[in-house]
Amino acid sequence: MLNKEKKYNWILFSGFCSAFLFLLIEIFFYRLLEIFSNYITSNSIISIGILGSAFGGIIFFYCEKKNLKNVTLIVSFFIPLSILLVLFSINFIQATSILFALILMIPFIGIGCVLSYVYKFCDSHISYFIILLGSALGVLSANFLLKNFFEENSIFLVSAFSLLVAFSMNNASKANKVFNIFIVSLFIFLTCFTIFNKNLDVFNIIKWKVQQQYRRCQILFSRSSLAGRYDIIKSHPLEKYLLSYENGMYIDTIMDSVPEICKIDPRLPYNLIKHPKILIMGLSGDGITKVARSISKSIDGVEINPVVVNLHKNELVQFNGNCYDEINVKIIDGRSFIEQTANIYDIITFQNTHLSRGSPKGRAASPEYLYTKEALLKYFEHLSEKGFLIFEEPTFFNVTSERSLYKLLHTMRVMLLENGYKKPQNHFFVFHWTCNDSHYYQIILKKQPFLKEELKTIKKWLYEVDHIKEISKGKENLLGRIITTTTVLHEPNVKYQTNISNIIKGDIDNDFLKRFNIKPVVDDKPYMFDTNPRHPGIIKSYFKILILIIILFLVLIFCHFDFEVNNTLPLFLVVGLTGLGYMIVEIYLLQRFEIILGSPIVNFSCVVGTFLLSSGLGSLASYNFNREKLFCSLFITIIILFGFYFLNLQYFKLLIRLSFLSKIVITISSIGILGFFLGIPFPYVLKISKLQNNHAIVPLLYTSNAALSAIAVPLAFNYTTILGIRLTFLIGIVIYIIVLAILMSLHNKRITKIVINLSIIVIAIFLLFPIVQQIFVRYSIKEDNSPKVFALKYGESKFKYNEVFWEATKPNRKVDFSWMFWVIRHKNRIILVDTGFENENLKQRWKIKEYIHPVSLLKKINLTPDMITDVIITHIHLDHIECISKYRNAKIWIQKREFDYLKLLTNYYKRIYSDLMLAKIQQRLEIVNGEKEIAPGITILRVGGHSPGMQIVKVKSNEGNIIIASDTTYLYDNSYRHIPVGSSFDIKDNLNAIKKMHKIGGSLFFIIPGHDPFVFKAFPKITENVVKITMEN
Repeated sequence: MLNKEKKYNWILFSGFCSAFLFLLIEIFFYRLLEIFSNYITSNSIISIGILGSAFGGIIFFYCEKKNLKNVTLIVSFFIPLSILLVLFSINFIQATSILFALILMIPFIGIGCVLSYVYKFCDSHISYFIILLGSALGVLSANFLLKNFFEENSIFLVSAFSLLVAFSMNNASKANKVFNIFIVSLFIFLTCFTIFNKNLDVFNIIKWKVQQQYRRCQILFSRSSLAGRYDIIKSHPLEKYLLSYENGMYIDTIMDSVPEICKIDPRLPYNLIKHPKILIMGLSGDGITKVARSISKSIDGVEINPVVVNLHKNELVQFNGNCYDEINVKIIDGRSFIEQTANIYDIITFQNTHLSRGSPKGRAASPEYLYTKEALLKYFEHLSEKGFLIFEEPTFFNVTSERSLYKLLHTMRVMLLENGYKKPQNHFFVFHWTCNDSHYYQIILKKQPFLKEELKTIKKWLYEVDHIKEISKGKENLLGRIITTTTVLHEPNVKYQTNISNIIKGDIDNDFLKRFNIKPVVDDKPYMFDTNPRHPGIIKSYFKILILIIILFLVLIFCHFDFEVNNTLPLFLVVGLTGLGYMIVEIYLLQRFEIILGSPIVNFSCVVGTFLLSSGLGSLASYNFNREKLFCSLFITIIILFGFYFLNLQYFKLLIRLSFLSKIVITISSIGILGFFLGIPFPYVLKISKLQNNHAIVPLLYTSNAALSAIAVPLAFNYTTILGIRLTFLIGIVIYIIVLAILMSLHNKRITKIVINLSIIVIAIFLLFPIVQQIFVRYSIKEDNSPKVFALKYGESKFKYNEVFWEATKPNRKVDFSWMFWVIRHKNRIILVDTGFENENLKQRWKIKEYIHPVSLLKKINLTPDMITDVIITHIHLDHIECISKYRNAKIWIQKREFDYLKLLTNYYKRIYSDLMLAKIQQRLEIVNGEKEIAPGITILRVGGHSPGMQIVKVKSNEGNIIIASDTTYLYDNSYRHIPVGSSFDIKDNLNAIKKMHKIGGSLFFIIPGHDPFVFKAFPKITENVVKITMEN
């Protein structure tokens, strides 16, 4: 038999190991989710982990009550298996699903079970100290493990280490030697496998993900740190160039080219300032570095991830042409650098700090301190008089991702106005460019208004970018690496109707700004992605955790308690609120000190490590506290919290200018003092419950603490997006005031009852506020009465490449083709744009698959031919006009040039002409010459090109002008690359029509092509084969 002291020590050691594991697993799972999902899902692991441990507390309580022996030992043994289950299932189960959330929860349930065991059988203060010590060491170990073993190997190693929990639990009970030998053998096996995989890289999560796109890809280098994962791959063994991936997303192409052949590039104008001094925010790969080096000898570069710099300065030199050569490289956060430096620059470029890059699957509300109003002003202060900022922002071919771009532009405009710039529109030049399947917006923001000569210089640069092959003829190499086409979307003193231009000019409707939550981004609300006032992603995450917590408490209700619930309710409230307040304060500190410390690695390790360790020390120091000392410590806690609250953000920014060592000392000392006092209440309440002979409720107290800690993360996200970071912190202070009030009232049952009732009301308000706010927003946004546009697909096929693109060089290639028409609904008008066709010969000729008769398709959105009030014929090709006879009540709109052209045609077209002549007799035919508004906000315009009288439709919606281009562009690529369709009647007119649409369309996505299948992927699905043309989610 084990003596009590030995058993006690083994139990404490199991608690230490479990806490150490808890934080490490959270960090590594966070990194997995960051690679396979988005920012909000990644952050949900904090709540999922804590909630899992709460369920573990209930399981332990129930099993103890039923006298089920060795349950903790059995559960602890399954921790390593569940860790590996998460790793191997993430590529097969959608990371945002409830099922995967439950899988993620399993290892934490085991850890929660062990921690409950520790809290019950060990001294509260000592156990809390040991557990927080383990957590702190877990935080401090994370970067070391990531740096040396990467995510996948770190998870293998952690699963091996988790066997120590089972080992210590076995030794705390009967010390079964066979079981110990088995655990040690398994530990050795997993450790050896980790070392084997680290050296041979057999299992690589990035390769696992990228192979879905490149089956024969090779991972050449993998590096990781708390700042992010960075991988270099070859998409094919024979591929010459390398691709760099950051957190599982493609970020740059690496070539061994020299700067001289990178001069003409859409990312940086070479001719605007001679010999400029350049600051590159986000060095990343080699692309922008070589472009900068081709035009300047004075370059500073900032990169937040040390492994990126290390790779490019060492192993990648032979592949990247020594791209960092002659660049003064700083490994620091860009915002921190600009706050510290006294340098003045001609160009500050943000090329690899993409605000749209933060989320592979949908937009997420991640903090963006680089793009706040305060940050933009600071960049201006570091510009020379002729200097400018240049931003490159990708859209990933996603219409909703443009909204974050609008938010950035609006923030820029407000910053300029608030600082005395009277005409912000004269400081902007914005254009779009493409590269392969990637789409980018380039924003040039100049300190002084653009001069005419400067605009001519920019136009010359863009012309050279568009014609790089022609300019480079006769040269040994191209003068630039990117073959692209640029589309200008705003320039000073030129009339554009794009959303981008309207936002810059301030000509955008307030309802538009409200609908997409387009407000200036400030340091207190640094959320660029948050472009929906209902915050659907954040509220969904909150609901998910809230539902799981409700399930948790339902389980508690059905448990049979051996104690008086009413007497212990204050204790449950205190530990629950302590968990909620503690997490809110911790989140605030992480967000605020990020600006001071600059590095995410240092920030996370320093803030969380110090916070946990100092709380543990507070627990130890309060071992002999009585009630009076507890109250005194809580008073001091609240005073310190208010001190942090009243310290203006400007104070934090002042600290940036201090030396790195000074900042570390100030951070550790200030957070350490606060953490010390915050670590006192929880173990004190556990001690009270044990002194009252309520040992049985200890696991449930732990469960209560963990449950409200779990809700704190999504709750804090909701509050910070709605109220801001500072007011959210104030809620944390209020929670600690409530904790103090409850504890002080315990001596009087009547006062206790009043305080508890008031506390429950206040907490209910806190928890329900995000839901109430969402309901309020839903009803406060004005109903959209503007026209609604729908695209309807009645068939699919393949089409010849040279018929889609003029002068195509791939005549045998075919592209996917969708056959569609459109419906516009506005007030009492239902307008059909084109009619589709029904001819069997044409179906066979074009090899149409999944054909649905257009009239049948209308029924899917509850329309019949008799309900159609108007039909707009964009042109008279049969797939756009043949079914015209079905609409006997509709007014028909056609251009005169097109009608005259119809008279000359024969065969099928004779019947079409007869149908139109009948409509004319019935006074239903409207022949238009040029441009005409046929209904409020709906205008038809003749553009020619594809056919003599080709017309497009401009629909003025509350989201900007929607252009139904029809066959003016077959595919989006016709528009993006300025390529006329291959079957154009007049190529010059077709190209001019494309350029005209670029000026009048609200968004390039809103220039709807006539046959692009992507239309039915980009926009929200209404029903099968029907989408709504909108930027809404």
